[in-house]
Amino acid sequence: MVTIGIEVISNFPITLVNSGTVVGSDIGIFSSSLDGGDMSSFSLTDNAGGVIQGGIDGVKILADATHAATGTFIVDNAGTIESVATPTSAVPHAGRAFRSHFA
Repeated sequence: MVTIGIEVISNFPITLVNSGTVVGSDIGIFSSSLDGGDMSSFSLTDNAGGVIQGGIDGVKILADATHAATGTFIVDNAGTIESVATPTSAVPHAGRAFRSHFA
């Protein structure tokens, strides 16, 4: 089971503003268009003092070939976005503060 601090699946514009702490044991913030249609826009602001932390990924954004990211993609980080993991053979992508995949 994957544990996520905040998960957003939507085809509407997504705006997230963090001034506190968002922690997921696997992913801090996960946003996907897989089940919700096209991702029209994504904006993340991590204000000074804000912390977004995940065990594998701090922030993960995913769009597939059927549901595309069609608009703007903005990250404004004045805080901390981090992963606390160390890559292993089982999870070679672990340890990335920010990961995006657009097919």
